[in-house]
Amino acid sequence: MPSSRTQKEKMLRLRLKSPTDGKAIHEKWNPMKGYSGEFPSGNSPGYYYNLELDALRHWTYGGVAGLKAVVNGHYTVSFQYYESIKEIQSQCDMRDYGYQLSVGYTF
Repeated sequence: MPSSRTQKEKMLRLRLKSPTDGKAIHEKWNPMKGYSGEFPSGNSPGYYYNLELDALRHWTYGGVAGLKAVVNGHYTVSFQYYESIKEIQSQCDMRDYGYQLSVGYTF
């Protein structure tokens, strides 16, 4: 039976500072759908400050580089680095990247 968390959309908390008084604003948003918010401008009644964030890309592409060592014919150690070429969110210059370290034994 699937959990209720998998049935609901995954939402993250977005922490913003109010452009008028600097107080923290806590909003929920779905990174795959983007965010759009409108906040009143404290200095000018009737005017609003708009904030929009583009959604994260669903797919990206990149490259992987790594090293692997086999010691005594049985033990293996490998290290890989991967990085995307395409940005996953252009407004914030976000890219996927990561490291992977594996240690193993071959029978």
